[in-house]
Amino acid sequence: MQLLMIRHGQSLSNVSWVANGGRDLDADTDLSELGKVQAAALGKAFAEGCYPKPDVILTSLMARAVSTAAPIAAALDMEVTGVADVHEVGGVYKRIPSAGPFSGGEDLSSRGPLDDTDTDDGSQVMAAHGRSRTELLDLCPGLVLPESATEDGWYHKGIETHPQAWDRACRVASRLTREYGVSAPSASLPENAAVSGPTVALVCHFLFSQVLLRALMGWSPDLSEPLPSWYYLNNTGLTMTWIPNLQRATFEIRWLNRTDHLTQDQLTD
Repeated sequence: MQLLMIRHGQSLSNVSWVANGGRDLDADTDLSELGKVQAAALGKAFAEGCYPKPDVILTSLMARAVSTAAPIAAALDMEVTGVADVHEVGGVYKRIPSAGPFSGGEDLSSRGPLDDTDTDDGSQVMAAHGRSRTELLDLCPGLVLPESATEDGWYHKGIETHPQAWDRACRVASRLTREYGVSAPSASLPENAAVSGPTVALVCHFLFSQVLLRALMGWSPDLSEPLPSWYYLNNTGLTMTWIPNLQRATFEIRWLNRTDHLTQDQLTD
């Protein structure tokens, strides 16, 4: 299996992080105007054959990822499958002005409604549920949603800790190799998939891609501290990996952070 990991286009939260450390936005933000340009350029590049054509397109259910997958799917006339477990590290949350200390892993849904008028820098966060089924389909009409995605959203957990993110990355890595690896049941593979396995495009996030890559390599980081190393990934940057089969652990990184589809002034972090 070839796995194309794609970071979403520039989001409003990316813009906010540069401006003020992200203090004024929630986790599940939309693409910025530049992010929409980046996503459209990526879709055009796929249509023109600049990158390997995927047999399957998977995406996080966060709005910025769905909006990035949409022009790829439209350009290739393909459907997109939403995967709830591919969200950014931390999960979906909203900001609240003052709720006491927050340490992660805590279900804060009972802390009461948000006060939208309070923008104090000391604001805390509470778990949220993500976009509704209708809202996600508006972003990407060809999106195939899991049953867990309802009009009440799709995320129904607390704020995620880093160890929980690592466990989730391991689940996603196992699912990818189980469903799309060479040893996967033939019925689960696309009819036009190569003998060596399909090419799977996965639209995800900066932090989650770091832990997923480590999970695919079988490398467990020390999550008691920040990750000791990072790989650089621009918005809509592509990383190509190769997973030969389920029995053999050999894993190849063929290229990192390709942005051939962007001009220099379209590159963002």
